[in-house]
Amino acid sequence: MTRSVLRLSALLFFLPPPAVAQPPVTTADLAPLVAELQAAVETADAQRFLALLAPEADVAAARELAGEAIREGVTAASAVARFVAPVDDAAAGGRQRLTVELFTERGDRGRLRTWRLDVARAAAPD
Repeated sequence: MTRSVLRLSALLFFLPPPAVAQPPVTTADLAPLVAELQAAVETADAQRFLALLAPEADVAAARELAGEAIREGVTAASAVARFVAPVDDAAAGGRQRLTVELFTERGDRGRLRTWRLDVARAAAPD
């Protein structure tokens, strides 16, 4: 089993825009994003994964991660959000740092990866 830690800059997650001061973001709040990450891995759909990126994301790093982690032949996948905390940088605009453990099976082999992702609230549609 291989364990790798990877970081992407600025994935988006979809929550309603804050109307007033909001409580801290929890891993439960990020469940839709984690489910979408898992689905992209299960279906070997790198484009589905890349569609989650914010405009300011490091696309080259995301493509590299997708090429390594999103492959044909996955027979099962499980993604679990472990930790979420605000990014310390005050200029980060409310971004959160999310740690996700992703387990994949390919036949009789398994791989556990730990992803550390910076996530940001998606802009409300006009």
